[in-house]
Order: sequence, then C-alpha cells, then structure tokens
Amino acid sequence: MRAPWITASGLAALAAAVGCASLLSIPDRTAEWCLRPEQSAHAFCEDFDRADAESAWSIGTPPAPGVRRTYPPSGDTPPSALDLAVDPLDSGLQAVTAIEKDFSPRSFGHVHVELDVRFVQGGLQTVNGVSTGLGFLLLELKPSVCIGVGLSPPGIGVIVVTNSLDCSTAGNATPDSGFTAGAVTLDDGATSHSTATIVAPTPIYGAWLHITLDVKRGADGSGTLGFDFTGAGAGSPPPIPPGSIPLSGVPAIALAASVMGPSGPVDIQFDNVAVDFPAD
Repeated sequence: MRAPWITASGLAALAAAVGCASLLSIPDRTAEWCLRPEQSAHAFCEDFDRADAESAWSIGTPPAPGVRRTYPPSGDTPPSALDLAVDPLDSGLQAVTAIEKDFSPRSFGHVHVELDVRFVQGGLQTVNGVSTGLGFLLLELKPSVCIGVGLSPPGIGVIVVTNSLDCSTAGNATPDSGFTAGAVTLDDGATSHSTATIVAPTPIYGAWLHITLDVKRGADGSGTLGFDFTGAGAGSPPPIPPGSIPLSGVPAIALAASVMGPSGPVDIQFDNVAVDFPAD
C-alpha cells in the first residue's frame, strides 16, 4: 500500500529512484491503469504494464513456429499491451497463441469481464466456401462450459458450448455462413449443446474497442448472457439453457488468437482486463 504523504527526504529518494528507473529502461508504473484508485476494487486487474505480467496468468501456450506473444507499446493506456499474432494459414490448418487465468475457488454464480481489444489484422478469408474462424476471448467454467467470442466474415460471434470435453473447441468454432449449432450425444450418454449467434458486425481495424461479457447463473443451471461491444452495435447473445451451468467448477478466462485457416496474418492486441464476481 502506498503512503498518502511523502516527506522531503522521501521526495529526494523518489527523484533518485525515477532517475535510476530511467537509466534502467524500467517503465513508469505511475501510468499503469490498474494502479488507478477507481480500479482497486476489481477481483482481478491486468494492464500488461509490469515486466512480469504473465506471472499472474495460469497458463500460456508455449512458443511455436508461426505464432508470437509480445508486449508492445500501447496506444490505449501506456506503457504496454498484450499482442498475439499468427502467420497466414492454409485451409484446415490451426494455430493458437493464448494466455489463461484460473479463478479457483471463485464460483460461477455471476462473472463480469471487461477488456479493451484492438484488431490490427484479422486475416479473414473464404476459400471454396470455408471461412476463417478466429477466437479471441474465452470465458470458461472448467471442465464443461465454454463461452467463446470470435470473429468470422459475418462479424463478431458468441458461441456457447455445454457438456464440452474440450473448451478449445469453443475458441475455434467461430460461426460463419456454414456454422450449424445443435446437440451431440457423448460417449457417457450426456448431451453437449452448442449455440452460436452473430452479435456485432466486423469491427473497425486499428481502433481500440471495449468489450463487456457478463454471465449470471440461474437457480436451474441456466444462464443470462450479456455482451456489449462499444462502437459496434452489439446484438443479443444466445441464451444458456437450464441445466447447463453446474454448481461446481473453476471459472477461467483466456485471451487468444485461435485461428482455423484459411487465413491471412492475424494480429490482436489486448489491454485493461478487469474480472469481477459480484455474487461472491
């Protein structure tokens, strides 16, 4: 906790520290969005302005050919943002770069996520009737509920998958003109339900936009899903049917560039992530 006052000697020490920080090329932390008083109440806040920003995240995909995870200067709130990039892919090929944050022992009664996103390059293509699927945000109740937000030629889509054995599917199944939602019977007799809805048109490239994703669990295991995409005219996301959200499980979020070819170069930036659990 920072002291509310600084003595004269403290001012001298602070000036010396700032000078050393400048020499060592350490970013000025006073600019960090998460250090602002109005952000202090969030259950989780990440602005990617710390040198060890990834230490607060549970999982990061390992480095692989054709994908990159970097922290360039931010045009949203300086000094830094998270940048995820994937090289062009042929039809049927898949690549992903992502970071994930688990929130055990939090509950999934009510989860509220806000973040800023900038699409530098989307790489959207349609070849022989097959369109690019690009997942960039995943809200998950491990091990079985996946709420993915993605981009395809028709626009921004929200995908809900329940009784899933692999939530990476939600990140890659961005709806396009050939997407069909429905139910699949699993080997154990349970039923996996998938729904997908286009909720916003293709975003403005190069501009920072704000996303809000809000999920409330009903007493019957249903869910009320709210989605807002500033500047894009967001529509209504799909409902989550009764029995879909169990009482137990680990909430998690992932920021990703999860791409299914055909695609050109993909480059997405993220900044100012805030997660809250209003029911806790």
